[in-house]
Amino acid sequence: MRASGLLVSSHALKYTADGDRSQDLEEVLQANSALYLDQASTYTYTPARQLATVTKTGTDKSDNESWEYDAAGNTKKQTIDATTSAMTYDRNRLTKTVSGSTTRNYRYDPFGRATTTDVGTQGVEQNAYDRLVRQQKFDTAGTPRSRATRPMTRSTG
Repeated sequence: MRASGLLVSSHALKYTADGDRSQDLEEVLQANSALYLDQASTYTYTPARQLATVTKTGTDKSDNESWEYDAAGNTKKQTIDATTSAMTYDRNRLTKTVSGSTTRNYRYDPFGRATTTDVGTQGVEQNAYDRLVRQQKFDTAGTPRSRATRPMTRSTG
């Protein structure tokens, strides 16, 4: 992208032999300046080709990130800078995420569809499904937030 003849942002990407991103060299134009911030992100993967780490360097780098997975491939631990989140699963369904002192619980109906998410006793998300198994998300006040449809179904909103 160019603004006033200056390059706003550019990325030079490198990939592994498997086609996974291994490096992103980024150059970003600083606001109200003709100077650039140089940043680099290096990616590593598990033997199963799941993202393991993102290490960031440069002038205005953001937080480093890392992930650990269980035998089924579910994320069991995620660390972004100094914040670690631990995930718990039951039959490959996420049931709990603990991040610092916050625990988020996920509940499902007998068909395995997500129904509610809560933090302590506070509900933070509700899901409902119609007879075509289209999902409708609601906030804590019961106001619809979004609607996901299954492919090949006719939907009007």
